[in-house]
Amino acid sequence: MGFQLLEKKIYHLSLSVQKQKSVAPGYWVLSLQSPQISSAAAPGQFVLLKIDKNFDPLLPRAMSIHSIIRADNYRIGFTILYKVVGKGTRLLSEKRSGESLAVLGPLGTGFKLSHIASGYEPIIVGGGIGIAPLLFLAQELMERSYTPTVFLGANSQEELLALDEFESLGFTPKVSTEDGSKGVKGMVTDLLGSYLEDSKGLQAEIFACGPAPMLEKAASLAKSYKLNSQLSLEQRMACGLGACLGCVVKIKNKNSGHSYQRVCTEGPVFNGEDIIW
Repeated sequence: MGFQLLEKKIYHLSLSVQKQKSVAPGYWVLSLQSPQISSAAAPGQFVLLKIDKNFDPLLPRAMSIHSIIRADNYRIGFTILYKVVGKGTRLLSEKRSGESLAVLGPLGTGFKLSHIASGYEPIIVGGGIGIAPLLFLAQELMERSYTPTVFLGANSQEELLALDEFESLGFTPKVSTEDGSKGVKGMVTDLLGSYLEDSKGLQAEIFACGPAPMLEKAASLAKSYKLNSQLSLEQRMACGLGACLGCVVKIKNKNSGHSYQRVCTEGPVFNGEDIIW
């Protein structure tokens, strides 16, 4: 079933699980077949998954679209990268091929790409599970003939996500881990800062997702080097449709100083300079 919401095509479907794969301790990639949702989706958007028909867990789970599955140049499905953090995601990780999930999507406002000029360098920065929506972004940028520079960060090599997937697309991500077990020791924003300092005058735009301190630092670096940034915020969502107002963030407003916007509808992607941390 499909319907229009805010001029976007949204589908409410029962989808069959195609595959589940453990990619790190506590982290999984779920594959779902849906030409409808995958064709309508833009990088940075998410879906709502109703994991069980019972009332526990009651609320669906909001999950970023991780990548698009193609066959003969047609979009036929998508993947979800997620971390097991509670009962809902534990039950999700127990789903096996052939079992069904109720899925609503694509939802939210994703990354804006139409304005990127020829010669600009997209810079992708992901930290932890925030890497989830960025593989789809990289796929889309490649289709538009852009070659983004990719930065991936994690606490340790064990928790570094999607490195193989980025490499399979032809990227050589710049990697940092806080314990130094993979790549450069330190925060991914330190690695980004060094790159920007060595590339002064670079015509670029930063696309990032990760924990709030990482995003705040990425926005600060972008501003220092006079670059635009688009940040996908990690926020708990109850309804995912803008009705409950449980995921609002403070955003700069030219008229009144600030306003509150919903991560699930006006976001999850916002301009970095607009966010009031």
